[in-house]
Amino acid sequence: MYLSLDHNSGAPLHLQLKEQMRLAIATGALVVGDQLPTVRELAAQLRINPNTIARVYRDLQAEGLLASRQGSGTFVAEEAVALAGRESADLVRARLRGAVALGRSVGMGWRELREVVGEILREAEEAGVGGEDEGEAGSGEPSHKR
Repeated sequence: MYLSLDHNSGAPLHLQLKEQMRLAIATGALVVGDQLPTVRELAAQLRINPNTIARVYRDLQAEGLLASRQGSGTFVAEEAVALAGRESADLVRARLRGAVALGRSVGMGWRELREVVGEILREAEEAGVGGEDEGEAGSGEPSHKR
C-alpha cells in the first residue's frame, strides 16, 4: 500500500491518510485480513507524528474498516469491503467537488465544466476503464447489484 501526504494542501494530514486508506480498501489495494504497518512503522515511513497514525487507526476502527488484535496488530476488518463500497460514491463525489471548485477558481464556466466532465466520461468509457457498467447500458444509472 502506497500512501502519500501533501503537507502543503491545507487538508489535515489525518484526513488525507483516512481518505487514502478508505480508497485502498474500496479499490481492493487492501483486502480483508491484510495487516497494516504498526503505528510506529507507518509514522516513520510518512515522517509524521505517531499520534496522527494512532488517531487514523482508531477512527477507522470505530467506522468498522479496521480491527485491532491484541498482540497481533491492526488488520482490514471483515465488514470493511461492504462499508468501503458504500463510501466509494462519497469519495468520488468529494473528488468531483474538488475538481469543480478548481475549474471555477481558474475561470471555467458551468457549460465548459459540463463539457469537460462529459468528455472525460466518454474517453473513459471508450477506453474501457472499469469494464462494463453493471447498470442498464447507457442509462447512466448506478447498479443496485451487491
